[in-house]
Amino acid sequence: MAVSALLCLLIFVPALPLPAAVAVMVLIGFSGGTMTSCFALVRQVMPDHLTGTAVGIVNSLTVASGAVLQPVVGLLLDLLAEAGPASYTAASFRLAFLAILVTALAGLLVAFRLREKG
Repeated sequence: MAVSALLCLLIFVPALPLPAAVAVMVLIGFSGGTMTSCFALVRQVMPDHLTGTAVGIVNSLTVASGAVLQPVVGLLLDLLAEAGPASYTAASFRLAFLAILVTALAGLLVAFRLREKG
């Protein structure tokens, strides 16, 4: 989620200064290990006998989200293009990548609704 938000910053802020872009990329690198906290969260909120299944589902959904979002972005680019891939503009990419931003925001809303067990 954080990685998606940071990538959106790179996409949606026109002419981001180089030091700011480098700082964003460093933050993306540091946030790359956040998936392990998702597994810890699953362990915390699920009953012990369902933890393995739940972790498998979370991992599968993570991979599936990439498999679903890539064609969605491509479809949006095709819909926004005037004359095929050669006519893709920066504005087309910004609009198409909104699908990723919407997904990241939905994940953030779900994360805020989770309650700690115990």
